[in-house]
Amino acid sequence: MIGGRVYPRGWSRSLAGLTLAAALVLSALPAAAGDLADVQARGKLVMLAYPVQENHFVSANLDAMREEGLKLGELRRPEELAGIDVELMSGFAKSLGVALEIHPLPGGWGALIPALNRGEGDLVADELTITEKRLETADFSLPYVSNWVVVVVRQESAITSTVDLVRKTGAALKGSSQVEFLQRMAPGVTILPSGFDLESLGAVETGRVDFALMDSSVTPGATVDLEHPTLKVAFRLREIGDGVAVRKGSDLLAPLNAYLARVRESGELKKIFERNGFQAERKSP
Repeated sequence: MIGGRVYPRGWSRSLAGLTLAAALVLSALPAAAGDLADVQARGKLVMLAYPVQENHFVSANLDAMREEGLKLGELRRPEELAGIDVELMSGFAKSLGVALEIHPLPGGWGALIPALNRGEGDLVADELTITEKRLETADFSLPYVSNWVVVVVRQESAITSTVDLVRKTGAALKGSSQVEFLQRMAPGVTILPSGFDLESLGAVETGRVDFALMDSSVTPGATVDLEHPTLKVAFRLREIGDGVAVRKGSDLLAPLNAYLARVRESGELKKIFERNGFQAERKSP
C-alpha cells in the first residue's frame, strides 16, 4: 500500500512511485469540470485507440468490417472491436449511464495523447503504458495491469544486458513507450520503427536488426513463443504498468479510478483478462 492505495501484486516500487507522483501532480491542478458533465450531456463516452490485430487490448473485428463495408477509421461501436480495453471502457461508460463510442486512430500510439488533448476524445484506453514523458501532458488512472518490456534476440545472440546494445540496431513499436525507454536506457542505439510485434520479431529473425522490444511476461532465457522458436528473451528492460489516459485535471479520473477498483475487487477484471487470453497474474523473479 502506498499513499493509502493498494497496488496489484507484482507491482514494482518504481512504478508505484510513478503513479503516486502523478496523483500528487493531479492534486495541485484545478479540475477540468466540463469533462464529466459533457460526457453525460451528450450521452456517450468517446474512447481513442490504435487497434492492432491479434492484440489482447484493442483489435478490430474483421468480420464486422467486411459485413458492414467499413474501413478501420470508420469503426465506432464497441461490437466492431474487441479486447480488454473495449470491455473495460464499455463497463465504465455503463457506470456513467452513457454509451461507449470508439474512435480508432491510424497514427500509432504516439498520436493518441495529442488527439486527446485536441478534444477528439474523452480518454485513451489502449494498453497505454504510464511513463514520465506521458505524465507531462496527460493524467493516468491507477494501473490495471503490469508487464515487462523485454529484449528479444536470436537464440545464438550474446546480448544479455543494456551494455550489449551499444552500436546495435533494434526494432520497437513506433510512438510507443518502448522507444522512450530504449532511448533513455541505451542512448545511441539505432531504432527501426515497426507497426506491430510480429513485424519486430520478423526483423530479428531475418537479421535486419540485432534485437526487438516487446511487452511480455516471458522469463529471460525462454523462447518467445511457439511461433518463433529461433527467438528468446535476452533480458527484461523495465517493468511497466498500463493505465487509461485523460486530459490534465479531468474530473473523469476519480470515477474512472473508482470503477477500476470495483472491477478488480469483484474479480471481473480477472475474468476480462481470461476472456481475452491475457495472463495477468505472474510472479516477478
